[in-house]
Amino acid sequence: MEKERRKNLRVLFDAEVDVISEKGEGIRSKKVRDISLKGVYVISDEKPAIGEICNVEIKLDKEKKIRFKGKVIRHDEKGFVIAFLATDLASLGHLKNVLYYNSGDPERIDKELKDLFGLK
Repeated sequence: MEKERRKNLRVLFDAEVDVISEKGEGIRSKKVRDISLKGVYVISDEKPAIGEICNVEIKLDKEKKIRFKGKVIRHDEKGFVIAFLATDLASLGHLKNVLYYNSGDPERIDKELKDLFGLK
């Protein structure tokens, strides 16, 4: 069995997502497969180029959304991965809540947040 190399906990999360490249090209209403504090995997036949900077909006409900700027870092046969580059505080709070409620390990999420922001 291959050793898991990821440092951040990923959680399975089913939500619609819109991905818009900085060129204005869009991949709308696709699905999230999983999410972490550092990025998101999008299920899609369409794939932005690796290295492309995108604006991403994950729909939690009618009013709540996780919005961030990210960079496409990997493709595979089922979709692509976007690493988070920037977000706002409201989106970070929503992301934290998604991870808390879907991980079963809120203490680990707290530790990852502290490590991410260099807090003691």
